[in-house]
Amino acid sequence: MSIETGEKQALEEAFSVRHSIRLALARPEKLPREHTQELAQVCSLSAPVATALTLAQRFVTMRREKQVEALPSWLASAQTSSVRELRKALCGTARRWKRPSPEPRVNEEHMSTWIHMHV
Repeated sequence: MSIETGEKQALEEAFSVRHSIRLALARPEKLPREHTQELAQVCSLSAPVATALTLAQRFVTMRREKQVEALPSWLASAQTSSVRELRKALCGTARRWKRPSPEPRVNEEHMSTWIHMHV
């Protein structure tokens, strides 16, 4: 086992999934420097992990700031991401959301409801 592999394995063991998710979903401006560094280290472990955490951060920001108009772009990013589990989870949700309504206001309300229900 190379030193690099050993270091990577030690990092993977040092971070619990729950702790990493808590860091990813926290407000970035409120994270202490050491937690920001921990999150960067977790993201460096694998591209799918980095993608999943980045998408989670974007989603939470979207919800906090009630950016309903950003949902289609976020869904497109999530559906084309390297995170198979995320693509699978969103498949049915995206199909339901994309059903057009004759009333544009109804589509906006549906997106808003979707955002509020999923975080």
